[in-house]
Amino acid sequence: VIEDYKSTDYNPLLFAGQSIMKNSVHLPFYNEFMDIFTNYEIKNWQAKHFWEKMIIGKKSKTKQHRRLMYVGLRVLVRCKYLEVDVSESTS
Repeated sequence: VIEDYKSTDYNPLLFAGQSIMKNSVHLPFYNEFMDIFTNYEIKNWQAKHFWEKMIIGKKSKTKQHRRLMYVGLRVLVRCKYLEVDVSESTS
């Protein structure tokens, strides 16, 4: 299944372009996700789009980092910062 993500209409991660999500939730790559939410409009993104935008040294982009990115996406969906757009997702 390839899921397409979009940010929710009201994104509580940001207020006036500034991150307001506290780092109290265990979100892998917190800073990288905050940079993405600040700098990009997330509409019909697949996980690969997040991966491409993450500022991680190319040599350190390992399978473990990719797995943590997927964990982060699930956390963001669970906390309602992202939603899966089922109309755009494929199975």
